[in-house]
Amino acid sequence: MKEEKNGYSASGKISSDATGHAGANAAASANVTADTGVIIGIKSPDGAADIADEENAKASKKRPFILATGMLDRPMLIIILLLVCFGSVMVFSASHAYAYSRYGDSTYFIKKQLMWVLLGALAMIMISFINYKVIKAAAIPAYCVTLILLVLVLLIGIAAQAAQRWLVIGPISVQPSEIMKVTLVLAIAWYADRYRRKIYDTSLGFGVRTLNSLVKPGAFVLLAAALIALENHVSGTLIILMIGVVCLWASGADKKWFIILGGSGLFMVGVILLIVWFKDESWNKIVGIIPDYVVKRIDMWLKPENYTILDDTWQTVQGKYAVGSGGFFGTGFGNSYQKHLFVSQPQNDFIFAIVCEELGFVGAVGLIALYLVFIYRGFFIAKNAPDVFSSIVATGITGHVGIQAFLNMLVVTGVFPNTGISLPFISYGGSSLVMLMAEMGILLSISRGAHMDK
Repeated sequence: MKEEKNGYSASGKISSDATGHAGANAAASANVTADTGVIIGIKSPDGAADIADEENAKASKKRPFILATGMLDRPMLIIILLLVCFGSVMVFSASHAYAYSRYGDSTYFIKKQLMWVLLGALAMIMISFINYKVIKAAAIPAYCVTLILLVLVLLIGIAAQAAQRWLVIGPISVQPSEIMKVTLVLAIAWYADRYRRKIYDTSLGFGVRTLNSLVKPGAFVLLAAALIALENHVSGTLIILMIGVVCLWASGADKKWFIILGGSGLFMVGVILLIVWFKDESWNKIVGIIPDYVVKRIDMWLKPENYTILDDTWQTVQGKYAVGSGGFFGTGFGNSYQKHLFVSQPQNDFIFAIVCEELGFVGAVGLIALYLVFIYRGFFIAKNAPDVFSSIVATGITGHVGIQAFLNMLVVTGVFPNTGISLPFISYGGSSLVMLMAEMGILLSISRGAHMDK
């Protein structure tokens, strides 16, 4: 993690490079930090008194701490709006046949989607005006509340197919696992910022640094992943683990451990694939942690010829038909054939197949390029963020969108076993879309204090 930006260290102290510009004979000077707007005095080399106290008091009276100042990152805002608008258009195109068949109203899903988009946009705008340090103060309470919600899902949650992931609160149904994708990032960032000296100080020794940079923050990840795994929510567990890895990497954990963990993970994946391929029941009993429905999904992915297309592999096969029939330029917007009750609920997880069919290879590449630009800009904001907390949060949010987007595309194209992963900003969704837009509000709030052109 880069700890000095424009003369300021991650801990808020002024670096020697910054003081060097003050001049040897200067009596005193003052700068305003980009993240808080608070004026920090710079002592001159001859020991002149700090002049910032009075200015700090005046600045704090002018602006409430809860509000963020500075201009948000306009390129990122434009990218977000493009993704949301494109997603809304594709939800209507993909869903109108299914909506008319089931509800007698071809606009059923798009009307609900636009309502969620409006709520999400309001959440994004409001949060973008909140000082990210207020969000930092709420990080651990938010994480703890989300853990409680995950426990409640196991006790009184609503099941959908093999997974029990929904919690009904009044007229609203929410997935706490979606909330955890945000609060986990905030919790790890809070920890890394609070204990950054124990993480970055090489004089503490390898064991102490590993404990503070990997083991303790890793407990946040494993606890959340364990509760989501108990819901039989495989895709949610996988995404949580990957988001956790991204945040731990960004927080400064020793990179050797990621090589070890990565190698161990690949070994376990290989063992699971071999168990499923050879159907070795003795080994399966020894492993004992692979649910039957996971084994079946992997087996359908490895050997689809053993399953009937009219039942088990229907969605995967129809999605491939949609992707393949799009050709280079597609069949044209609104002209998908597979959305007419061939791809089940095409507005959801398999909406990328409809994008490929209607807009072709060109449209699919264009959407992928838009995600790549989003990832680049998000990491650019993280690189120029004003402190450790904001940098890790921006990295985690960007990583979440990138991971989920490309996992969805791998599922739709058959490269990855079929599991329920929505396409960020594009798939039809309620609480998941609102939470995603709230994340974008946090990212835009951080961009206000970032040291970069906007």
